[in-house]
Amino acid sequence: NMQSAPSLPNLTLSENFAALTSNNQLQVTGFTVEHDSPSRSYIRYLDIGFNESAAQSGSALQGIVNSIGSSTPAIQIYKYDLNDDASSKTAVPLSGVNVDVIDHAIELDFGVNGIGGSPQTNTPDGYYEVDIHLPNGQTSVHHFYRLLGDVNGDMTVDQNDLNEIAAAVGAASQSGWTPLSADVTGAGTVTTLDLAIATRSKGHKLAAGLSLG
Repeated sequence: NMQSAPSLPNLTLSENFAALTSNNQLQVTGFTVEHDSPSRSYIRYLDIGFNESAAQSGSALQGIVNSIGSSTPAIQIYKYDLNDDASSKTAVPLSGVNVDVIDHAIELDFGVNGIGGSPQTNTPDGYYEVDIHLPNGQTSVHHFYRLLGDVNGDMTVDQNDLNEIAAAVGAASQSGWTPLSADVTGAGTVTTLDLAIATRSKGHKLAAGLSLG
């Protein structure tokens, strides 16, 4: 069937269509730990990617950021032990964490001492859960782990890690860049201290079969 084109536009948007705002469509599309470094020994940055930019989402991304520190934060992080024992679950405080919107992403910066604030000890070691509560009521759940000395990201501290650290002693990352994977403590330079710390952690590992990403 064919008809002649109308002389004036006659498209009318229904209320239901107009109500389909970006807030209802905002979704998490990516989750990156330490700017994609394989190392899980030192973690300073978490990046949450979205399907919409700050401009496209209106105030949605900034609203998520602004909620941090409130009684109902849109991002919550929980820490478990390396075996994911439910009884070990503790909330990770986000006070003092720098949270910013960067185009299509929200970045959490835990500062120079990394998550847990103790880069030379096993205290921050664990299996972490990140819950992102979206404006549409959905929750996007992601996981990562921190394991002092695991510089190659294979979920265990073994001779392979020690060999990688020993081979990189003396290497340094440029100021402001993500530390080298062999940099156990994120200090910016790989030293014999990194090797000693990883050696003390040898044999520590994340339980098998846990979800990551």
